[in-house]
Amino acid sequence: MELSKNSSLSFLSLGDNNLSNVELKRRWGPIETSNCPLKELSLEKCKLSVANCQDLALLLTSTQEMTHLYLGINQLQDIGKKSLTHLNLWKNNLGDEGVKFLYEALSRPDCNLQYLDSSDCSFMVECCRELAHSLKHNRNVKILDVGKTDGQDDGVKELCSVLKRPNCVLETLGLEKCNLTPDCCQHLSSVLRSSKSLVNLNLLGNDLGLNTVNTL
Repeated sequence: MELSKNSSLSFLSLGDNNLSNVELKRRWGPIETSNCPLKELSLEKCKLSVANCQDLALLLTSTQEMTHLYLGINQLQDIGKKSLTHLNLWKNNLGDEGVKFLYEALSRPDCNLQYLDSSDCSFMVECCRELAHSLKHNRNVKILDVGKTDGQDDGVKELCSVLKRPNCVLETLGLEKCNLTPDCCQHLSSVLRSSKSLVNLNLLGNDLGLNTVNTL
């Protein structure tokens, strides 16, 4: 299958296939010279690794129409594309270093990302600081999920300092199972009182206690 030979396909899902030993560029052909209309591509659970990043980078820099890329449950590091608006990295073992590179890209003025799912990506408090710094410079991200990570109260404190800024446009924040405690209540309450954009906040799976919940 070569995407360069298809002039109508706009969504393609190859999820749950073992593509680890396949040169991906052979699957989509010479798309850098084509008018491939593909807008959404799902490669979740394809056993991709760092070795596949070169081919993915070629795809991302060659397609003019793609806005949604799903890479959940793979072993990837950093890849980027200026026109990308939706990126799903759910359940990748990025670690602090991988997430740092990702969030550095978020702070670039030409980053157009609006949706980022980096939940269950094995990072800790320090990455929340990197993310908070990136959001200070980003005017596009509206949906962010960092759930199922070890962000803890200190990490949420860093994020809240940015969410209270009047120029923050974040509408949805996922903090499910981030090992939060009642100590983060003051910071979250302050955000809920001052944020002009936040409308969805996911705190499931955190031991906040009844008093904290009532306060929020």
